[in-house]
Amino acid sequence: MLRTSANKRERGQAIFESALPLITVIVLIIGVIDCAQFLYVQHALQERVRAAVRWGAVREFDEEAVRSMVLYQQPAPGAEKPGLGLKPANVEVRRIGQGTSSDRLTVAIVNFRYTLVTPGIAGVFTAPRPVSETLPME
Repeated sequence: MLRTSANKRERGQAIFESALPLITVIVLIIGVIDCAQFLYVQHALQERVRAAVRWGAVREFDEEAVRSMVLYQQPAPGAEKPGLGLKPANVEVRRIGQGTSSDRLTVAIVNFRYTLVTPGIAGVFTAPRPVSETLPME
């Protein structure tokens, strides 16, 4: 009888000892997924800004069309919601030096909010700096 009781205790201890590293591995995997998502979203935002500023620099200046290029990836607002959780208030379009040789178009995404799910740091965070691009007008 003592042998059976000892085996049960050892099994319970083995389950407990296996659970600790398993929890750590799961949290690490979720953290890696969060990091990958952050990098993907950052790259997608940079690409949207780059495409919009290039589109706006080679055409007649239209602030709303450039903003729509960032939000919907087309010059006119689409029927669907903007991708990546962007809002029109997140997009800044500025033309600096209009009519001079230093005429430039700047497009930026500001105050973008990232959502993290990793235990311990989960929450919604605002990007600390804008994603922006500047090109000379052609």
